[in-house]
Amino acid sequence: MNRMIYLCSFSPDFFWKVWVGLPNTELFKTEVNYDTLEVRDGKSYSSPLIGVYDGTQVPQFLISTSNFLYLLFTTDKSHSDLGFQIRYETVKLQSDHCLDPGIPVNGLRHGNDFYVGALVTFSCDSGYTLSDGEALECEPNFQWSRPLPSCEALCGGYIRGSSGTVLSPGFPDFYPNNLNCTWVIEASHGKGVFFTFHTFHLESGHDYLLITENSSFSQPLKQLTGSRLPAPFSAGLFGNFSAQLRFISDFSISYEGFNITFSEYDLEPCDEPEVPAYSIRKGLQFGVGDVLTFSCFPGYRLEGVSRITCLGGRRRVWSSPLPRCVAECGSSVTGTQGVLLSPNYPLNYNNNHECIYSVQTQPGKGIQLKARSFNLEAKDILKIYDGNNNSARLLGSFTRGELLGLSINSTSSTMWLEFISDGNSTSQGFELQFSSFELIKCEDPGVPQFGYKVRDEGHFAGSSVSFNCDLGYTLKGSRALVCLTGERRAWDQPLPICVGNSLSETWAYPCEALMEYVSMAKPTGFLQVPLLLFYNNLQVN
Repeated sequence: MNRMIYLCSFSPDFFWKVWVGLPNTELFKTEVNYDTLEVRDGKSYSSPLIGVYDGTQVPQFLISTSNFLYLLFTTDKSHSDLGFQIRYETVKLQSDHCLDPGIPVNGLRHGNDFYVGALVTFSCDSGYTLSDGEALECEPNFQWSRPLPSCEALCGGYIRGSSGTVLSPGFPDFYPNNLNCTWVIEASHGKGVFFTFHTFHLESGHDYLLITENSSFSQPLKQLTGSRLPAPFSAGLFGNFSAQLRFISDFSISYEGFNITFSEYDLEPCDEPEVPAYSIRKGLQFGVGDVLTFSCFPGYRLEGVSRITCLGGRRRVWSSPLPRCVAECGSSVTGTQGVLLSPNYPLNYNNNHECIYSVQTQPGKGIQLKARSFNLEAKDILKIYDGNNNSARLLGSFTRGELLGLSINSTSSTMWLEFISDGNSTSQGFELQFSSFELIKCEDPGVPQFGYKVRDEGHFAGSSVSFNCDLGYTLKGSRALVCLTGERRAWDQPLPICVGNSLSETWAYPCEALMEYVSMAKPTGFLQVPLLLFYNNLQVN
């Protein structure tokens, strides 16, 4: 290793301005990464570092902050190059502003005011990254607050945008050895990535650039090496709107590397799918990565996936077959409203069905059931129970069109239905709508035949209704019914009945009828038969 030290000094009232490289000339060229020039702001190696330079990428000029400048040139024992030619001059300290800070190689400066308090910022050309994004401020001592930043081509990174540049590390200088760099490019939704190659020179067979679009480099779209300029090509076809690049270099020879630009392009869409029967489709875009969702009309069950995605690739396809909506044999439904359908509705149901439907709503609410459509064959039947199984009270059995126009109410928050079809003809079946209601009262229990209400407290929870029978009838059953409290609104006892006494008939007897009444008393007792009503419509011809 060789080292050469340059120490420059002048009057304390002056500063050094070193011209390192000029546009369109080759006044600085060393072996990249191995032969370097260190520039320090002072008279020794311990002075603040201005920069370390190799290859060809050096600032146009450097300025010291004192009257000393220390330069150390170090070379290794292998390759060498043209070296450098440096021109320097002294500049006198200004009394009202800072000196020109310069412009980074492959960068831009924003701001040309160098007075005290002025701020100067910098940006880089596409593909380069600014080493320090903080602004430079001209301080009261007429020195800049920070060193001039540099623009560097980094090893890998994340790039998001509609266009950009990917450069090999150190470009346009030779890239370093033993690299493993990965760039991820993310495009906009529905877009692919189009690559154009402007410079490409790698060690053939040893250094590689791999490009893929699914994050797997085991089977990349492209594996590039050598110095032949690749043709433009497209990536991002699989609908992830991204592409990935990986650059691998070995331990020996290197070259200029690559300069690649990319831009977005529109991916071809998928064909518009149909809307399955009895379903709703959400989504109006059919491009790569777009998602459609499906849901069924009330009473139907979705069979298949509810979401499909337009996939990328050379052929545009949806991620799954379209779902379908089916009316099943039985269902279990929870909610405040909904629909129950016979199997295959609105088509005919099949033979030999035994379908169970259970409905549950919120506690404290009842269920009201109405038929929008009801058409069964004569021997096919729908049974409705007031509870959560078929041991509950039967609310009714219905066939043909018997349920049309009726409202069936439960006395609790559950209802159980059984649909049974035989092996003969079938019909369209049924569409039933259920809704919940507040369970405030018990239903009106009615009045026994030949009886009447003695007291009615209004059918609210905990209230009672009492009954009695007409003269000549005896009450059988509970004389008073109580509306239950709790979740169910039902009477605690069935409605009583009024039974006629032995010697009483209150309905008209038929013509030419012989009616015989027998009444018995204890052997020691006797019978008394008062005649309360006697009516005989006798006509003599």
